[in-house]
Amino acid sequence: MLLLHVALVVLVSEAWGAEEGPNQTNKTFSTSARVYGVKYASFRLGEEADLTCEDAVRTDNKILFVIWHLNQTDKNCEIGQKNGVNDRDTCNDGKLLRNGTKGKLVLHIPKFSYSDVGNYSCSFAFSGGAVNFIYHINITAPPKISSWVESRGDRRVVVCRAERASPVANISWGVTGNVTVETERGPDGLITVESSVEVNTLEEAQNTSCTIRHVYWDEPRVIVPNINNSQAISQNLPVVYTTILISVVFCLGLLVLGIKKVIDLRMNQNSSKSVDYVEEVEPYESYVQRVNSIYNSSRDLFV
Repeated sequence: MLLLHVALVVLVSEAWGAEEGPNQTNKTFSTSARVYGVKYASFRLGEEADLTCEDAVRTDNKILFVIWHLNQTDKNCEIGQKNGVNDRDTCNDGKLLRNGTKGKLVLHIPKFSYSDVGNYSCSFAFSGGAVNFIYHINITAPPKISSWVESRGDRRVVVCRAERASPVANISWGVTGNVTVETERGPDGLITVESSVEVNTLEEAQNTSCTIRHVYWDEPRVIVPNINNSQAISQNLPVVYTTILISVVFCLGLLVLGIKKVIDLRMNQNSSKSVDYVEEVEPYESYVQRVNSIYNSSRDLFV
């Protein structure tokens, strides 16, 4: 691969050097290209990053061009400069070539993110030869941490989880027990680790904590499980189901009694209205009979 990049330097320089004439191109690459090998770098999420391919060589020769080939997580692109002018950028994501400390030309990344992870190769050509570097760029990203209690069959376990970190986080426990660890690497290279330890009771789980360490933090993080209602219920499902069933039966019983009470009350009201109607009619009938009797007696008197 290094030889490939050396050849690439020569080809690119010939393409650019053709504009200045064949004599200039032949003079430039009369010396063999020097390869300074492979470098590794890791940058914190969200911070600025500077990469340079001339920190291993100091020369007073004229710099002909610098070109970076970026093989990133989601794309491949190039950024280059010739004769001090930035004239190539197929990345279009904010990266640029600029003068860094001590006048060195650096590739500046304004805000390092997950998408910037990848392999970067730099070709630096000057009048006396050429230099090549290959960078393996990674990210230092802190994990999202959480802890809870859950049931696994007839067992209770406390779980600690550190999600999407780079490099992987380390989880340790302050208690002894049966510990299991599961690790998952995402498609973007970020790693999630989940560690769990068995406990005997819910009270013991509440007093169990885990310690999570990561290079992004200056100090380790100690967390205790978050025991909410749903997790507490999961520890005592038979008792919960029995309580719910008794409550439902009790409520249905009250509902039935209430309906029966309403029906009985309405029936009593209807019966009372019927009796009152009879009592009002009987005096009227008696009065009519008395009037008729008096009327008949008066008629007999005049006859």
